[in-house]
Amino acid sequence: MGFTLTKDLTAPFMRLAVLRVFLAAAAGVATPVQAISASDVTAVVQVSPGTFEIDTASTWTRLSFLQTDVIHIHTIPINQNFSAPDFPIAVQSSFSQTGIEEIAFSQNASTAVFSTDAHDIVVRKKPMTLSINCKTQAVPGTILREVWPINIDVSGGTTTQYISQDADEQIFGGGIQAGYFTHKQRTIQISVNASDTAITPASFFMSSNGYAIFRNTYAPGIYSFQSQVTALQHSDKEYNAYVFLDASGQRSLKSLISAYTALTGRPDLPPQSAFELGDARCATAVSTTNATSGGTSILQGYKANNVSLSWAIANDDGGAGCALSDASFARFAADAASANVSAGLVLPPARPPPSFSGSPIARLNMSPNISAELDLQACVQLHDGIETNTSSRPLVLLNSGWSGIQRCAIPLARRPNATFAALELQIPTIQGAGLGGFSLFATEVDGVDGESYVRDLQFKTFTPVVSISGENNASRFPWSFGEPYTSINKKYLSLRASLTPYIYSLAYQATQTGVPIVRPIFLEFPDDVGSLNATNQFMFGSEYLVVPVGVQGSVTVDGIYLPSGVWVDFWSNTKYSGPAKLGSYHAPLDTIPLFVKSGSIIPQYASVPQGGQKPAPDSPLVINVYPPQTGHISTFTLYSDDRTSIAHQKSSAYATQLITADNSAADRLVIIINPVTGSYPSQPPTRAFTVAVHLAAVAPQTLAAASLPYTLDAAGIATFVLPRALLPDQDATIELFWTASAAPSKVNVVGAVLVSIIILGALVVMLLFDKAREHAAAAPPPLRDGTAVAANGVGGGGGSGGAAAAAKGNGYLEIREDDAA
Repeated sequence: MGFTLTKDLTAPFMRLAVLRVFLAAAAGVATPVQAISASDVTAVVQVSPGTFEIDTASTWTRLSFLQTDVIHIHTIPINQNFSAPDFPIAVQSSFSQTGIEEIAFSQNASTAVFSTDAHDIVVRKKPMTLSINCKTQAVPGTILREVWPINIDVSGGTTTQYISQDADEQIFGGGIQAGYFTHKQRTIQISVNASDTAITPASFFMSSNGYAIFRNTYAPGIYSFQSQVTALQHSDKEYNAYVFLDASGQRSLKSLISAYTALTGRPDLPPQSAFELGDARCATAVSTTNATSGGTSILQGYKANNVSLSWAIANDDGGAGCALSDASFARFAADAASANVSAGLVLPPARPPPSFSGSPIARLNMSPNISAELDLQACVQLHDGIETNTSSRPLVLLNSGWSGIQRCAIPLARRPNATFAALELQIPTIQGAGLGGFSLFATEVDGVDGESYVRDLQFKTFTPVVSISGENNASRFPWSFGEPYTSINKKYLSLRASLTPYIYSLAYQATQTGVPIVRPIFLEFPDDVGSLNATNQFMFGSEYLVVPVGVQGSVTVDGIYLPSGVWVDFWSNTKYSGPAKLGSYHAPLDTIPLFVKSGSIIPQYASVPQGGQKPAPDSPLVINVYPPQTGHISTFTLYSDDRTSIAHQKSSAYATQLITADNSAADRLVIIINPVTGSYPSQPPTRAFTVAVHLAAVAPQTLAAASLPYTLDAAGIATFVLPRALLPDQDATIELFWTASAAPSKVNVVGAVLVSIIILGALVVMLLFDKAREHAAAAPPPLRDGTAVAANGVGGGGGSGGAAAAAKGNGYLEIREDDAA
């Protein structure tokens, strides 16, 4: 319900009356009988650099700058002691002290002001309320303002904060909230007992004004954003909160997410197999005989249908909370191992980690009767126990949790059923997961018929961790509904598997920054006002724009929103310029609308084995390059490690490889696969690369002739195969020289249209391998007229290529090694 509060209610008795009405009406809680509000400030004292104590007649407050953009504010009733949760949610122990000594403190009869380079934190004294002004925004001003003092209801056991909400302000966070990710004009539950509305809540929210607040408590809460005054209430008797600020003035939500997850913990990188297909249905539940035959039959089903499965979770066939005895699980694990599948099991919170099999995989089912604190404690103990017992990375799935759970488990973004309505509801749900601090989460594929199953699998292909569910229903597998559904499902499973290097690299970024893999469009395009309303589509990384089809029987999608920039249709290579809304996009059953941002660099496996086989560590990679626009440079960092152990975490045993696409010059694109940085014991000695350049992204610019063989398909993808696999200390450079075209600025690049564009010019591509950097200067340069001086016996005739054509050109070839090697 809505409840409007006027800002001129300043008399104390009126303020307290409205406070009580607001709590009862908007937040849905009992009217307080006795309340303590921070009254007039009696003293403000600096106790150490960056730490201040503020007294009123009824409360004590400690205000601490942990760093200049992270402030801990703790308010308690007078004569009580400051305390923290027994099992900590906030775990960050080290903060930047830059600027702490320089915080300026001044006060007068009305205010106390604490000033950093970016913000003024102002405490009004009569009565005590807080406001924060940002000085680095384009238009400096107030970003946070309490309208009433912190209210501690002693008899009711609640503490509430009241903050003014601007008309154009947007609110995000609160964990995984079913059905939405922006909370303006809504009241959300922050409670693990809140049924399916708060799937995995977090006592954290962000404002588009450029601040965020984390309440450091396990107590359930209610956040009401329904009026011009935000009410934030928890069932505890103190106010313990962290305030995060964006010092850049850009109101960056990414920086706020990063700060919050640095405080409460970021996920450890799961094994690479976590990002391959799993089966989390409690596999043996479909058995009618014993605990192993059902699970084995499921594993055999994947093999018989030529669908690769990487991990599966088992339970008994009695369905008793998905519990499985150690002996039964050991048999299931042996069957799984023979199928090249990792086995996991479901555990209640009190059960110890699975040390009997060496399995690092588990699903932790939390009981709604267990407190959020015990949930987190059990999760951390399970995670750490797996590491201790197996020396392997844990993959722990969780049905529900709380703030901080992301550091030990991957929460499930569940949906209530397998209908289209539930699918559509889940699109904003998963976007809210990342905004709530859960950068990695898991989804389950399901459907009540062939169409709903296909559309759900298409959607879940572009989520961090995906498994087959079927709600314990044996008939819901990718092959269960026959053709054409089986072939379509396999198409998307193969696409998902091929993208593992890309997804794994995104997951590593998430562990370092807290920025989620699945992102609302406005998180990538904060200045694009139209992106805020595009709640039925999302970004997968910063490269893919995904538009799930959530309407039964639909073969067209209306109103797809493309943000600012250049976009390429993944299927047709049609080029679009944003911001724009597309009309009726044709999306037959085998097609999910999918677009790639110009400037994207996307690595994927060149081929994907089927039937249980996994790509080898040295599997050839295809580097898909959607060239940036003229004057821009784009990059992607490819991550790799041994895939399973914790050596990457304990001894920095991992490698990264920077790939750049430089279109800053008007006449050429330079693609560089740089040498590998770092190493690990099982690192492949070499790796083969193919570079696929999607020319539609830079149309109407065209290419001239080629110095090395290439192929050009009808969709306008120029493919260059490096003639030799690269050693870790080698790099490769490909230069493509543009020839201007008179083609129109918006081009639908398909079939013969592309061919007509390409033949307007000639292609010059140069592939360099140099033995040492000093040899590069001596190498004969390519000539602008499409010819080059041959060297080292490599040469040939040049020519232009049409669809599916190959061309040989003049060029030279040397090996280039990293100087530091």
